[in-house]
This record gives sequence, C-alpha cells and structure tokens, in this order.
Amino acid sequence: ATATTPAVPTDYLNALIKGQMYSDSMHMSQQGIYDQLTSSYGEGFSAAAANYAIQHVKADYNANALAKAKEYQSQQAMSSSDIYNQLTSSYGEKFTAAQAQYAVSHLS
Repeated sequence: ATATTPAVPTDYLNALIKGQMYSDSMHMSQQGIYDQLTSSYGEGFSAAAANYAIQHVKADYNANALAKAKEYQSQQAMSSSDIYNQLTSSYGEKFTAAQAQYAVSHLS
C-alpha cells in the first residue's frame, strides 16, 4: 500500500499563488500578504487558506523590506527614520522591526 498525501484544497493553492505573486512583484511583508489574502476588499480567502499560503510562500522578507525601502527612498525622498516607520507601521507595510532595520541599514 502506498501512502497518499491528502489533496490540498484548491482555495489553499490559489491563495498560495496569489501570496507568491504579492511577494515577488510587490515585495510585501508576511503580515501584509496575509491581510491582503483575507481582506474582503482584497482576495477574500479564508484564514486557513491564507495561513497555508504564508507558510508556503518562498520569500526573503528582508529583501522585500529592502526593496520597499528603496522605493520609498527614490520615489518619495523619505528619510531613513520615516522609511523605518512606514515599513513597520500597521497602517503601512507591516514588516517586523528586524526586517525594517535590515532594510534601513542596507540603503545606500
């Protein structure tokens, strides 16, 4: 007898596809991706599907934070402290403090 892995629900796989897109193209934070996936104004996935997605997205969140920081620096001429605040804000990018610190310290 061969062991079969249970099928992953389609919604979970679709949430993962969307989550990977948000990481790859928009450089979003893990919390930002989760919120976008579950938002009734966003993708409307269930919490379970969004949790599956963020656990399986292949992302370097330090690199995502740095990419966002560079956007703020070049497009909005923001100071390092303002960029840090925007990256960590619950109304902004929702990166962790460590990820935001990494980004700010690697700006040129």
